[in-house]
Amino acid sequence: MSLVKINVMKTLLLLFTTLILSGCATRFILPSQRFLSPEVQGGGFKSSIELYKTTAHLARLKGNNDGISGVAYDEISRTAYQFSTGLFDQFDIVWSHVGSANSLIGGKFQFIGSAKGGGDGHKLSFAYLVGGNRHESDKKDIEFRLNAQEYWGIYGYRLNPFFMPYFSFGLGQYKYRGHIKKGFYAGERPRIKSDVYTSSLGLEINYQSVFFRLESGFQLLESTKTSDKWAMRTGFGLGYSW
Repeated sequence: MSLVKINVMKTLLLLFTTLILSGCATRFILPSQRFLSPEVQGGGFKSSIELYKTTAHLARLKGNNDGISGVAYDEISRTAYQFSTGLFDQFDIVWSHVGSANSLIGGKFQFIGSAKGGGDGHKLSFAYLVGGNRHESDKKDIEFRLNAQEYWGIYGYRLNPFFMPYFSFGLGQYKYRGHIKKGFYAGERPRIKSDVYTSSLGLEINYQSVFFRLESGFQLLESTKTSDKWAMRTGFGLGYSW
């Protein structure tokens, strides 16, 4: 077989594999905001449920003749959900989900200040969330596991029962482990580690049991074999407490 034919076959196989790499098993969501409040619910299983609109990054595996060469980012719009319930006076159980991303569950502990509805002043909390999933493509050509954990510090100052500005800083650590079974990259086991740093300013507006949040800030994404990416993030949401 001539060298030209071999190169053509390699090119066609690479194109075919590129199409495979556009499938859902080779993409994962890196969320931006979590819309965490510095105030906990206040124990007694007091709870809140929240719905948000935000942006995130879709990370897609990319490759060349030498193998998988990192990820490419696409900015996308996402709907997010969150549920919190007060287990103790200063501690909440939190479940958070951004559309098509990992669902995370964890806890939030308030070190400084009173819980929601307990008064004005300084508020300071720390949250830890963790989650993961495993997936295999319909054609069984790629399988992967995505594990995630996030750390958040949230500070706010409640001016009165209606307004509370706050600041949050978060570190998200995402680990993608894949196994490509078919195509040009068959046998490869890509390992992508993504660190996501997020800092946001927010405002919570309360009226009785209903609250509205607006957040805006910056995000830095650092992924294996990929150039760092800066992005600005803005989102908003509505919630209800009981």
